[in-house]
Amino acid sequence: MSLPDRFTRHRAVFRAKRRGGGMGGGGYADPRTISAWVVDEQQTVIGADATEVLSSTQVSVSLDEMIPQGSLVTVWQGQPNEREAIVLAISVFLHERLPSFQTLHLK
Repeated sequence: MSLPDRFTRHRAVFRAKRRGGGMGGGGYADPRTISAWVVDEQQTVIGADATEVLSSTQVSVSLDEMIPQGSLVTVWQGQPNEREAIVLAISVFLHERLPSFQTLHLK
């Protein structure tokens, strides 16, 4: 079950990180805007290198969105506090009867 619209009142722009190749591949995919729930709150999370890092923003999106760690996310687009940040960690909430989602922890 995906997140209902009432839980995705915000919009965020995602640029998925591409896997690198041997000849300079990688980089980021074209930007796309998706529905999300954005919260600015500092949290300590475990990053890709297994060290503690400080996340300043959490963005919750449906599980069917493919957003790998290391992707770039722009939050609060068009607002004075607009910014782009890297996805440091991803947590997943799964439940039989409640909507499942993933939360992207941004730098």
